[in-house]
Amino acid sequence: MLRLLFVSLEFTAGTFSGNGIYAASQVQALARIGCQMLILAGKPAGSETTSTSLAFQLIEVELPTWGTLDRSCSWEAFAQACGHPDIADRVLAFKPDAALGIDWSSLPAFERLAAALAVHDAQLPYIYMNYRVYARTVSGADQQWMRSMELKAMETSALTIVLSNSDESYLQQVMFDPEHDHHDHHQQQRALQIEVLLPALRADMASISLPPDMGPINCPESQTIYQRFKPEIKRRYLTCCVRLSPEKEPDRFVDLVYRLHSSSALQRLKVTPLLIGSSKSSYAEGIKARLRSSGAPCEIVEQFLGPAELAEIFSRTRLNIHPCLYDAFGMSIVEAASQGAPSLTNEGGSIGATDLLLGSKGEVIIANLDMPMQELAQMVEVLLSDQAVLLRVGRAAAAKARSWTQSHNASKLHELLQNTCAFGR
Repeated sequence: MLRLLFVSLEFTAGTFSGNGIYAASQVQALARIGCQMLILAGKPAGSETTSTSLAFQLIEVELPTWGTLDRSCSWEAFAQACGHPDIADRVLAFKPDAALGIDWSSLPAFERLAAALAVHDAQLPYIYMNYRVYARTVSGADQQWMRSMELKAMETSALTIVLSNSDESYLQQVMFDPEHDHHDHHQQQRALQIEVLLPALRADMASISLPPDMGPINCPESQTIYQRFKPEIKRRYLTCCVRLSPEKEPDRFVDLVYRLHSSSALQRLKVTPLLIGSSKSSYAEGIKARLRSSGAPCEIVEQFLGPAELAEIFSRTRLNIHPCLYDAFGMSIVEAASQGAPSLTNEGGSIGATDLLLGSKGEVIIANLDMPMQELAQMVEVLLSDQAVLLRVGRAAAAKARSWTQSHNASKLHELLQNTCAFGR
């Protein structure tokens, strides 16, 4: 099995987004199948050292800015720390076969580390793990800057791995943009080594029992964890579980609640809007304030939820709204599905999770979420009133979400990495 260096600005300390959760999930899964792992990660200034199992080694560096992964994050401080001779010595002693870098912010860190390793005539292939194409969601000068960083990461990498077919198509098209004709043919060929690897439901959520309204579903892994003795659970939540930042468009959910409340649909259908959002940014606080002022009997969960708390909410969710028009994946859709909560997402393949949960097979509900709000509210009202349809979609979603496991994901990733290292691309 491979020895892997894993470079991620966000990991288990001060986790604030799905990136940190997925990074930790992938490391744990790779360690379970026998890979030796060394992690280089950031952590908030002043935070304690993270305790870790014997499954992997962890080097953490304190960063002055925390809570963001865009251009304003501490990517320069992270890079500088990763180039320190002490860290280079730790990496040399570990003798990794490859470096897996999470998103664009891993590239400067890898470059600094690679320069330090070069002093010892050591070389290390870089695998670009693109959890999100940031150039798709930022605008103005930041978009061009981010685009150049992501293109450089692709050119540097021996392999680029993305979370969805949509992101793969986008990155392929970007490389043929006339604006980048100055890139030579060799660089373009290398950048075109792109693979899609769908994220899997994390093991700590897959191990949680299915709610009793699901019954035994058509998934072997689920038969052993369905508990018939649990009391019936009433699904009363209209849930939204996304990071409260502009690119996730939680304002669409708030607008929807306003419409449903004004038509008395929430009261008539006995549905309670529930927003999950731990962010304390000014934007997030504005979203929460707007929802509170709607007059609807809503609930807002502001703490960061662990697997059990999240599963409890999704087990009581009638419909999960994933409000953005684009998302690299949208893991909360799969987490909701694991508890039989069906999701409404945007159409056209722009939400990565719909590569796993298929609308054509009734595993997710897809629609044009950019339709006029009055029409969207009417559609959601019809869905909320048809619990038979929601139960059918929820059961299909639970079966699919639990069929693609962390072990499957890790084994496929290891296969891709072995092939890349063997061919020395």
